[in-house]
Order: sequence, then structure tokens, then C-alpha cells
Amino acid sequence: MAELANHLLDRVDWGKFLTVHPQTKKSVLSLGWRPESGGLIGAIEFRSSEMAMPCFLAIGSRTHPIDAECWYNVPVSYRNVCGYKILNAEQPLFTSYYGLGWHNLKGKIDRTGVDLEANARLAALANRAFCRQVAVKFRTYQQSEGFWWGISAGDAPTGYVGPGPVVGQSDGTVWPTAALASIPWVSDELREDLSRWQASKSWGRIHGEYGLASFNLDKDWIGADVIGIDLGSFAVSFANYRNETVRSLWMQHPVAVNALAKLEFKAVAAETPSRLPRKLTGAAR
Repeated sequence: MAELANHLLDRVDWGKFLTVHPQTKKSVLSLGWRPESGGLIGAIEFRSSEMAMPCFLAIGSRTHPIDAECWYNVPVSYRNVCGYKILNAEQPLFTSYYGLGWHNLKGKIDRTGVDLEANARLAALANRAFCRQVAVKFRTYQQSEGFWWGISAGDAPTGYVGPGPVVGQSDGTVWPTAALASIPWVSDELREDLSRWQASKSWGRIHGEYGLASFNLDKDWIGADVIGIDLGSFAVSFANYRNETVRSLWMQHPVAVNALAKLEFKAVAAETPSRLPRKLTGAAR
């Protein structure tokens, strides 16, 4: 299996996936290729944990690497959500931790100071706080129902959607499995939340063979499927939370080693050892 995985990884000609960022006009990695149209489907538009996955694979490639500047050519966008300054606030929760399932960036920042590891925690806390903030409008998030949170991508009453913690995007749907995948970064908070969830009236309705389904109490809707990007992320995150299983193995791979070296990731300054700033105003819980 390892031989096959390496064969596929080394076979990719990453240079063919390069395109131009619409704003910066600089070279960046494309989001992919669509066979029916015979062309690339767009540029990676913002730096995030999710986008670190393909970028790091391409930059660290042993056979067809792209320039590390392709990561730095992607703009950085911060925004405050419920007092937390986070990257790409309008994006679904999973985008803040997806790539970190493999890349261990604890105590590391990129050349421009972007701290994806710290952002994973802040994004989860912001998502959690936002659900509590809009609970006055949506029953799903209310304390009496279990204080559910986790606004991410997946099935919803209107079909597949990808909202972020932004007023106007959320309709009261929650993806609890996506929230649980944040366990390496907010384990204490999730331990508290899980007790509430298990005691709620919804637990028995949404808990199934493959975990927790997405649901919306306001619309009396429960998802029929558990999306793989959520369940898979949780499985990887939980393995890392217990003993760093996935990350410890991947970080030994030459591609991972090459990528971090070329990207010039450096240790966080000693005066800010955690890189996990507190909420700007109010209480997190």
C-alpha cells in the first residue's frame, strides 16, 4: 500500500495545475481539473489549513515540485467572529483543521507569520461562540436543546451547502461531527459539550451507526448520510488527539520534510509560546 501511495504521489505533475490568482495575478495552485470542460477549475484564493494539503504536497514533491512562492502568492484574510480573529471566517469549519490532520505545525508559523495550528483552535471557538450568539433565532443552537454547534460543509435541508459562521449563511443546521473533529484543539470544550449533547433530546434521533448526522430542529430535518469529509476528519483527528498517529507518520515522509523546509516554516517566538490568543471580549463559554 505504501508503495502504491508513493507511486501515485510521485506521478503527479503539479506544474500542470498552476494557474494565476485573479487578484494578485501571481502563480498559484489550481483547485483541480474538470475532465468534461478540459480545463482547470479555478485558483486557490486564500491561505488555509485545507489548502495547505495540496500546496504542501506540490511544493514538497520529489519528482515535480512547484515553487514555494505559490503558497505565499495566496492572500491572507482575517476577520473577527465573536471576538476571535480568524482566517477565512466565511468558510466552513473543516477548512480550518483539515490539512492539520497530516501536517504537524505545532509551534510553527510560515514566513509571513500565519499560524494554522493556532487558527484551528480559534476557528473552533469562534464557531462555537457564534452558534450561541444566534441561538436566539435558531432552536438547534439553544442551551435547552443541548448547545449544539458546528457550522461546516455537508448536507442540509436545501442540499449540499458550505456555510461559515456568518449572519445570513446559517439556517439553523448543525454538523456535530465536524465540531468533534476539532478535538485536538478544543478538547476541554468538546468534553463539556459532548455531555450536554448526550443528555439532549436530539441525541437518540441523530446518533447512528456512522456517528452523528447533521440536523436542523427548526425545520425538523435530519440528514440521511454522514459526509465522509466530516467522518474521515474526525477519525484522523481522534487518532492524532490520542497519540499523534497520523501526523507523526506523515511528518517523517520526504514530501512533508521537503515542504516545510522550502516553505521556511519557523518556530513561534519564545515570548508567545502558545500562539493561542484569548477571546477579545466576553467569555468563550
